[in-house]
Amino acid sequence: MKKSGRDKKTPSLGHAALEVLIEEITVDAYGEQEQLWAFRQAFEDNVPLPAEGSVVGEPVVVLAFDYDGNERRGLTAKCRTADGRKHVVAAADLLMDPGTEASRYVAAYRKWMGL
Repeated sequence: MKKSGRDKKTPSLGHAALEVLIEEITVDAYGEQEQLWAFRQAFEDNVPLPAEGSVVGEPVVVLAFDYDGNERRGLTAKCRTADGRKHVVAAADLLMDPGTEASRYVAAYRKWMGL
C-alpha cells in the first residue's frame, strides 16, 4: 500500500475539496467585502495558531490572520521570523506546512482569489 504522505485527518486539497470549503466559508456572504470577512472568521475559527510556514522561502511562525476592510489588500497574516522580528504579510503569500488545516484554508483562500 502506497502512503500519500498526508495526514489522514486533514481532507484533500484537490479542486473539488477546495470548492466545497470555499462554498462552506462564503455561503452567507454577499459581495467581496463580506466574503473576505467570512474567510477571516473561518481562519480564526478553524486554523490552530501559532502555525509554521514560510514566506518567500523564509521560515515563519504565523501568529494571527486579519482583515482590515481593505479589499485590495485582502487577508493579512502577522508572522514572526526565527530572529524574533514580526511582519505583516499578505495571507496569499504564505506557504503553510503541508497536511495542516492552515495549508487547507490558505489554499482555499488563494483559489477564491484566483491565484
